[in-house]
Amino acid sequence: MTTTETTPQPNDAANAGADTSTSSTNANDRTSNRPTIRIQLTSANRNGGPSVTVQNAPNSHQPQNVRRIAMPPIMPPPPLPPLEPQPVPHSRNHDKNYDNNNDPSLKKFECPICFEYLNTPVGCGSTSCPNRFCKKCLERVILQDIHRQSSSSANNNSLQQQQHQPRPKCPHCRTVIQPSSIRLDHNLLSEMNACTTLIPCPYEGCNEQLPLKELASHEKTCPHLQLKCRYEPFGCAWTGKSSDLPHHETDECQFFKEYSGIINILRKTHWETKH
Repeated sequence: MTTTETTPQPNDAANAGADTSTSSTNANDRTSNRPTIRIQLTSANRNGGPSVTVQNAPNSHQPQNVRRIAMPPIMPPPPLPPLEPQPVPHSRNHDKNYDNNNDPSLKKFECPICFEYLNTPVGCGSTSCPNRFCKKCLERVILQDIHRQSSSSANNNSLQQQQHQPRPKCPHCRTVIQPSSIRLDHNLLSEMNACTTLIPCPYEGCNEQLPLKELASHEKTCPHLQLKCRYEPFGCAWTGKSSDLPHHETDECQFFKEYSGIINILRKTHWETKH
């Protein structure tokens, strides 16, 4: 707890032109009658921030007056996310995954945006729209539509256009939607979990065949998954199978062996500046 006492100083402008001895006496009288303010910074309040207590000091000639001010909490920046290797785009063998499976019942489990099997199937919220999308895919399309319309309005000189609220639409039925209108299709999710058809892993060199509900988790850990080095944003051009990544980082990657410390400092500084 921190305590500070302060006594307000007399107003010099109010004493201008007065007799020196009278001014000194009046100033002393005013100072003796002026309350001494005690400010206490105490521990965190119930909202998570510090409390500031403002009160007259005990020797003050004024009535006791106490006010407690709850300060907003001081939040530290969120933790810096780790630097992760990213999948190589378009590294899946779609012919292996789909053309080798001629089961038409699997078609309803495909996302019309990314053309992969659905991951968290959702609808746009319209009862007349039969299509189902990956939740992340539909959210991405909505945000892109909002950004496009906002940019168009900002470039338009018409005040009416600038005040126009973005109205993103479903990529299939074109109904106006918002992220809050997205609805999980529980029935379709249950069908996907119950599907027993074995589907081959889409990565070259992997011979695993799995039920649909296990396919997504396998793809994340498949040793044949094609990855970019985690230091690719800083200049490393390596790509390869995930099983070869440890060897690359310990024996080949100069960014990992020589510059990882400097890169981490730069990332941390940039992250703290943003937050």
